[in-house]
Amino acid sequence: MLKTHIRKGESDMKGRKFRLTMVLMIFTGIMVLPTLGLAQDKAKETWWAHYMEQRQEILVKALKLSPEKAKELAAIDEKYSKERHGIFDRMKKFQADLTAALAAPKPDEAKVKELVGLITKDQDAIMTTFREQRNAEMAMLTPLQQGEYLVTLKKWRQEMMEKHKAAKKEGETPAVKAPEVPKEAPKK
Repeated sequence: MLKTHIRKGESDMKGRKFRLTMVLMIFTGIMVLPTLGLAQDKAKETWWAHYMEQRQEILVKALKLSPEKAKELAAIDEKYSKERHGIFDRMKKFQADLTAALAAPKPDEAKVKELVGLITKDQDAIMTTFREQRNAEMAMLTPLQQGEYLVTLKKWRQEMMEKHKAAKKEGETPAVKAPEVPKEAPKK
């Protein structure tokens, strides 16, 4: 009996790690948008807006949603997208403050601790928005549509990942340069 719970727990943990990885990949993509030179003031021209529009089109088609249900899906997406954009904007400021705090000759541990807490709180809030959006979208669907929703999004995400990898290999998307590792460890 204990082995079953351990295996189930391991499976749940793998699923959580996968979801966290996917959200962090999306988050990373959004964080590098300014470095790609995309216009942030025109939401329709951003990568994220295009991504979400494509997601909605695929869901409407795969789930055979009525125009009313399609509008409801769009309203749910807009609500959570606005919420996430506010969180991302706040996080960018916290990240910049954290980078500056760590770059100081003698970093203020209390300030760093506060910023780490704010950033992790916002990361959790982003995860919550994705979960709440999924739940709201699934609540408007029939059980069969819910199953199709999960399968369609999984397949679409995999296709998007493959396209991104292929584009990166062909040099169509700039690679994100990893930060340099300091040559000396910081002294405590």
